[in-house]
Amino acid sequence: IHIGDVVDVIEQAVLNEHMQNEVYNVFNNCSVVEMIGGIAAGTGVRPPRMSLPEQPLRLLLRLLPGSLAGPLTVEHLNVLVSRTTYPSRKLSSHIGQKPARPVPETLAAIVAGWLGPRPQAS
Repeated sequence: IHIGDVVDVIEQAVLNEHMQNEVYNVFNNCSVVEMIGGIAAGTGVRPPRMSLPEQPLRLLLRLLPGSLAGPLTVEHLNVLVSRTTYPSRKLSSHIGQKPARPVPETLAAIVAGWLGPRPQAS
């Protein structure tokens, strides 16, 4: 989640007496695929266009010795396919607010900022 979205919620909590003494999840759910797309946009490259089916890939990782599988491990695959989300319905129902800054666009801006200006292709 973008720090600006957290600040927005804190401001609302200070101003809204119904939010006092309550606990809220302040989260912006985003998939790994969306994050990769944001990073790709920030670097100026196309995001991957192809993906492999999870189950055949898991089988392949079990059958291949570690060195033949390259950098991909079962643990890496687990992260790539995880679909963990955190509920934020309570927050949106109390103040009608959702994160205003999408994670992929925020990542693209951060990565582009780290890389600095890139020369234009001629």
